[in-house]
Amino acid sequence: MLKQTFIDLLTKYSNNQELITELWAEIERNYSDKKRHYHTLNHLENLWQQLTEIKPQLANWDVVLFSLYYHDVIYNSLKSDNE
Repeated sequence: MLKQTFIDLLTKYSNNQELITELWAEIERNYSDKKRHYHTLNHLENLWQQLTEIKPQLANWDVVLFSLYYHDVIYNSLKSDNE
């Protein structure tokens, strides 16, 4: 579901399928890093499910989705606070 939602989102802003595929691969690669313990694709899926429940209350769903996908894409797994 995450991948298709991401593709649908980006398709609103670009018809460059190569770029969209590349951007999804970057997200998938970063959130699938073996050093991650919490900030994973599963974490994104859980957040997506929670946000979907309150979608009608959110003013700009696209901005929320971009924030969801990129909020932890760069992550330092060596930090002790897991952030």
